[in-house]
Amino acid sequence: MVIIIKRYILLALILSIQCGGANGTSREYSPLPPFKDVVGPSTPVAADDVPPPPYCPPAPGAREAGVWCVANPTVASAVAQTAMDYACASGADCDMVAAPGAPCFLPDTLMAHASYAFNSYWQRTKVAGGTCDFAGAAMLITKDPSYDGCRYVYM
Repeated sequence: MVIIIKRYILLALILSIQCGGANGTSREYSPLPPFKDVVGPSTPVAADDVPPPPYCPPAPGAREAGVWCVANPTVASAVAQTAMDYACASGADCDMVAAPGAPCFLPDTLMAHASYAFNSYWQRTKVAGGTCDFAGAAMLITKDPSYDGCRYVYM
């Protein structure tokens, strides 16, 4: 019973909007022609008449906005390890995390190493259709994950 009442109310509301103006007045007494409830000029403005948007240079030291591919922290370690092995065997620069003393070796965790490998692989292959998925082991972020001497590639 309640659903039927709701449907009738919805139908009445729709019909009142279609038959009445958006401002609550009837269309037949409105000074505007039907379906012309707009603000501003009704004629198109020439492109030459529109001023360009203001130019705002980036702040000093600010990096270009980008997207990086990192390990998904909720994925199981075995899945992350398998995905990292794939990335390293498929063109990722894993030398940066491979041995103690490498620029991105620390922190020496699976997720940190996988993040670097995933991003390295994805940045190199995305123009050819490469994805940042790795069977759900990776995700995209917009904050540069670089730290100290470890620079994550962005292409």
